[in-house]
Amino acid sequence: MTRLNGKDVSLEELGALVANSEFAFDMLRHEFANDYDEFVETLYDNIDKAIGKLEQNPQFYEDAEEDKITHEIANMLSMAGYDARQGETSGGNVDLTVKGYKSAWSWVGEAKIYKTIDNLREGFLQLSTRYRTASPVYAKAGILAYIKRKDAAGCLKIWLDEISAMGLVDFAVAKCTRRGSLSFYTTHKHEASGLPIQVRHSAISLYHLPKDRSGLAAQKYQDAHAAEAAAKAQVCASNVSGLPGSVP
Repeated sequence: MTRLNGKDVSLEELGALVANSEFAFDMLRHEFANDYDEFVETLYDNIDKAIGKLEQNPQFYEDAEEDKITHEIANMLSMAGYDARQGETSGGNVDLTVKGYKSAWSWVGEAKIYKTIDNLREGFLQLSTRYRTASPVYAKAGILAYIKRKDAAGCLKIWLDEISAMGLVDFAVAKCTRRGSLSFYTTHKHEASGLPIQVRHSAISLYHLPKDRSGLAAQKYQDAHAAEAAAKAQVCASNVSGLPGSVP
């Protein structure tokens, strides 16, 4: 029997409360993880819920830098009972570190706003050659790509092609069923430890450019609409120039 808010609550009643509360259930899942893999799988469930909250309202992150967006994720993970920290030192200044209840268990994440492929490449190299988990035996990590442009899945596919051509030792790719084409896994041999490191690459879709009447009229979207129209016109002109009989 446990006393909560002045009331005696039985273990059966507590079990029923947990079973009906997604929040409480997730908290117990990561606290009672049997091994490192289970800890990380539970963490990914909660990271994806946090990502879903961001993607639900992308208009709030139009002008946000990556530190602010990552801070939102770290806060949501902390509220879910994780030891989630931003800017932890572990071989360098890690964007997001989540620690398990065992000291050897940790997960590190590098966050980048997807501006160019070079941004993600630099972030990946930081993650795989500079930053460290608590133990090389338990080495799982993540890339969080904040994408504020169209076609997040297409952008991630370009990144997959890029990383596949980097010549990483023992490199392999695996599908991630959690977010469809918005995430995938890679593994390769870590330079320092010589052991495998698994990285989950996730695209967070934060594109927001409404095309309804009020969106087209809104002053804050005028530059973005104009840039999109210019890019579309350039593509059309390029296509026309390649047609038979066109004037070069």
